[in-house]
Amino acid sequence: MPSPDETRGLAIPDGVPVVDVFHTGIDQDGQPFEVTHFVMRADLNGLDYNMPVED
Repeated sequence: MPSPDETRGLAIPDGVPVVDVFHTGIDQDGQPFEVTHFVMRADLNGLDYNMPVED
């Protein structure tokens, strides 16, 4: 559930959860180069991932 600051900042009504995402960007050598964190209203957003599966 959102913090009080997230509730105010995202204009979230009571009872609406958030999606809390941490993402690490990895370069072609497998080294991390960036970390991002974002919070989204769960009632208005979703995540759709397409990830290759290695043999």
